[in-house]
Amino acid sequence: MIGKLTGIVEHILDDSIILNVNGVGYLTTVPAYILHQSKIGDQISLFIETLIRPEMITLYGFKEFNEKTLFQKLMSVQGIGGRSAAAILSIMTPDQILESIIAQDAAAFKRADGIGPKVATRILVELKDYASKQDIVISHPNITSNSTLSVDDALSTLLQLGYKRYEAQQALQKIVATMPDATTETLVPAALKLLARNIL
Repeated sequence: MIGKLTGIVEHILDDSIILNVNGVGYLTTVPAYILHQSKIGDQISLFIETLIRPEMITLYGFKEFNEKTLFQKLMSVQGIGGRSAAAILSIMTPDQILESIIAQDAAAFKRADGIGPKVATRILVELKDYASKQDIVISHPNITSNSTLSVDDALSTLLQLGYKRYEAQQALQKIVATMPDATTETLVPAALKLLARNIL
């Protein structure tokens, strides 16, 4: 089984690339951002997921291993095939996908090609437990590297106080959205207020 390929981008198609690895061209379906970032002649490495069907074998490629892992999780949801899972990873990062599941935001998934209301709801239901156990990098357009450290420290403090990871992450996400430069000393009390009032 192919786990990873490193080669030269030989052709760029609508939803896939042909990766030349030592003279052999591998047709690999990839998320949209890889298509946009790649140029013919570039050398790239992709983590590969191989889907075998009676009528064909399809390779899916990802820049990061956690993308491949999340692709596999999305594929476990009834009604989601390889192309639908790749479509979701084309419009959201892994952290954004996990955040959307935790927030039970079905609309975020309906933006992806091939994802309707029923399938979006299944994603939220079937992957909620998985998402709540993952480490998520809480992001905001204006957040600084120092703020990221503050968020990590605040999350650690909240976990030590006995709060569930996904609850603490949701509270911090809300605070960071309005106070991207907040310090640990500011984040923890603000998060405790939200958690106490259950405003998540």
